[in-house]
Amino acid sequence: MGKIVGWVEERNPTKSEGLLLNDPTFTKISYRQGASGQPVAVISGTGIRVQTIAIAAYRWGLSSDQLAQEYGLTETQLSDALGFYIKSG
Repeated sequence: MGKIVGWVEERNPTKSEGLLLNDPTFTKISYRQGASGQPVAVISGTGIRVQTIAIAAYRWGLSSDQLAQEYGLTETQLSDALGFYIKSG
C-alpha cells in the first residue's frame, strides 16, 4: 500500500455502516463498487474518487483552480467532493 493511500485510509476508513448513500446534500457525489466490494464515493459522471480529490487538496495542497484544471471538474463538483470528504471523515 502506498504511503499516501495508507494515510488517507487511516484518516478516513471506508464506512459501510451508517453511511448515507446518495446524500441529497451532496448532489454531485455517487457511489460505485470498489475492488473490495465496498461502496466508493465518486464524483458523479466522472469516476474520480472523492478520496483522490481530498489527497490532492489536503495532502498535496492543490488549490481549487489547480484541481479544476488537473481533473476537469467544476467548482460545484469540487465543493461537493471536499464537503462530503469532511462530513464523512
